[in-house]
Amino acid sequence: MRVRSRLLVAFIFGSLIGAIGTLFIFGQKLDNLYLERAQLYYSNNQKQKEIVRLTDEIEKYAQKDLDRQEQADLIEKFQIELISEQRFKQEDIKEEVATILDPFIGKSMKWISTNPEMLDNMLTDRTIYVSGTGNSTIKVNLSLKYLVFEHSTLRIWVEAKKIEE
Repeated sequence: MRVRSRLLVAFIFGSLIGAIGTLFIFGQKLDNLYLERAQLYYSNNQKQKEIVRLTDEIEKYAQKDLDRQEQADLIEKFQIELISEQRFKQEDIKEEVATILDPFIGKSMKWISTNPEMLDNMLTDRTIYVSGTGNSTIKVNLSLKYLVFEHSTLRIWVEAKKIEE
């Protein structure tokens, strides 16, 4: 019985020493894993904050670019080219065409490029009167030929034909 009790005590003592050793080894590994997890959470949160900051910065620059682009896409002036057989009174005709097109200054080029028929309707078969020599007036028929968008300038080619009375 003494031998059995010694074996039982040795078994229990060995089990305790084995459990303590196992606990020490796996406890240390678990502590290292918990520390690594905390570092990963911290790193992930920092990266997430950086992503949010960069996204906000991108949105800010995109909005600035959009505002700049919208500002650049506004018509600031017209450049009117005349296609005509007559060489006299071209400046007067250009001035008349410019006054017809004045409502389009400050409008978006995209708006006009999607609706070019508005300019066409305003100029095609339009009759204007230009002062001639003395007290006479010259009747001129206009028609739109071409449109070209250059930065903030709208170039327009207008055909002007003198109407004989």
